[in-house]
Amino acid sequence: MRRKMPPRLAQGQAGVYSVAAQLLLRGIVPSFPAVDIGADLYTEMGTRIQVKCGGVKYRGSYNFCLVHGPSSNKRGYIDRIADGFHLDADFHIFWGIDDNRFWVVPSGFLEGKTAVVMPPRESVYLRVDEAAIMADYGLGMKQSDIARKYGLSKHQICDVVNAKRSAGLAERISFTRQLLDYEDRWDLITGYERTLLEAQVAAYVPSELVQK
Repeated sequence: MRRKMPPRLAQGQAGVYSVAAQLLLRGIVPSFPAVDIGADLYTEMGTRIQVKCGGVKYRGSYNFCLVHGPSSNKRGYIDRIADGFHLDADFHIFWGIDDNRFWVVPSGFLEGKTAVVMPPRESVYLRVDEAAIMADYGLGMKQSDIARKYGLSKHQICDVVNAKRSAGLAERISFTRQLLDYEDRWDLITGYERTLLEAQVAAYVPSELVQK
């Protein structure tokens, strides 16, 4: 009897092939390395791509882990390497399986992060007016009343208030919002490929011919 492929491994491979298909549809030919040492795919021009995929998690969001290894050491502290992504890959592409969503993110943007969270498109929280909420909060309104006023949950209002008090939380919220701008940004890869091609041409063709 044949052994079944572990679900996690099968899901990971599905993600790699899904991204490869998207690249092919855009005229970019991917190749698969014999050994994965930081990149799941390489293009003809040498662009290195790391693929992450996953299903919907808490509150309709997608959570992607960027690092591997133990979550803590003997002292109970986080002990993961969360930098140097750009040394192994030029882009990280995240695939949200349930909604077939793709985020094309330059690897350097992820430095220092151990995970990313992509909220659902309809997430009201990402469009809230923090200034108006804080103004109401400053006037003494209860968080439950503010939540009803803006059509949010009390938990979301609490996040806004806490973000104003905590630089760390505010930074995480800002980072998440910036990540959303990378959805379906396949043009970043095609542009990067074009730059690599121009550099390659410039390296082998005399400058006076390039100008002509």
